[in-house]
Amino acid sequence: MLLATLALFLAAPPLLVALTLRRMAHAVRGEARFPPQAWKTLRDVRVLRGAEALRWAARIDRAAALAFALAAIVLVCAAAAWWRFG
Repeated sequence: MLLATLALFLAAPPLLVALTLRRMAHAVRGEARFPPQAWKTLRDVRVLRGAEALRWAARIDRAAALAFALAAIVLVCAAAAWWRFG
């Protein structure tokens, strides 16, 4: 049970990263601009517009999908540990 619980806690960070990346990509796609207007940056960043911003959003969506996959793998391992040892 402890192993399954630890695996559940390990699944939380990639899930949160995936949700944040998905939200970021959605905001960029909506404005066709990176960084979105509402974002505050710590220093000057290169502003991407149009097709460049949309390509960037697609790249971030792929990273979010990978983070979701990692979270799913960890959750499957948690379920397997629960089934096997619980």
